[in-house]
Amino acid sequence: MVKIDTGKLLSPFPSNLVRKAPAGKFGDYVPHANYVERLRDSGLKYSWTCEPIYGTHNGENRIVGAKGTITIEDMGSYDGFGDIDTFKLNNEKFNDGTNLKDAESDAFKRACMRFGLGVELWSGSTQTEEEYAAETAREASVEVTKKDMRLKENKVPNPEPRPMDDLLLNDDGTIAEAPF
Repeated sequence: MVKIDTGKLLSPFPSNLVRKAPAGKFGDYVPHANYVERLRDSGLKYSWTCEPIYGTHNGENRIVGAKGTITIEDMGSYDGFGDIDTFKLNNEKFNDGTNLKDAESDAFKRACMRFGLGVELWSGSTQTEEEYAAETAREASVEVTKKDMRLKENKVPNPEPRPMDDLLLNDDGTIAEAPF
C-alpha cells in the first residue's frame, strides 16, 4: 500500500516553479506538469476526465473552453473550468487543438485548487514551500526554559486582594476582569 503524503501534496509550490503572469493576465502560475508531478509524488490515486466546451465565434462552432473533473481516491471529485483567451480565437496561430490544450490545463489546475493543491496561487499568499516547511518545523518545536521556582527572584508574587467594588463589571453584571 502506498502512503499518501498530504503534507507534500498541499504544501505551497517552491518559488522556483512559480512563473510570473503574462502581460494582461491575473496572477502568477505554476505549469501544468508540476501539478501532475505533485499528484504523482504524493502517492495518491487520481483520475482526470476532460471535455471541450463549444461556442459560436464569428459564426463558427469553436472550442471556447474545457470542463474537467478530477477524482482523488478517498477524497472525492471536483470540476474545473478553463477558457480560451478571445485573442486566440481571432488568431490563425491558435487552432482548436492548442486552445483545448490551454483550456484543459487551466481546468485541471482549477480543479486541483479545490482540493487545496496550489491554492496559494489563487488566494494571493506569497508563502513558499520552503517558508511553509520552516514555519511547520517551528510550530512543531517547543522551547522549554527551566527556572528554579525555589529561588526568590523566580517566585511569582501573590496578587494583592482587591475590594469587590473595584472590579469592572459588564453591562449584564458579570465580572469583566479577573479579580487577581
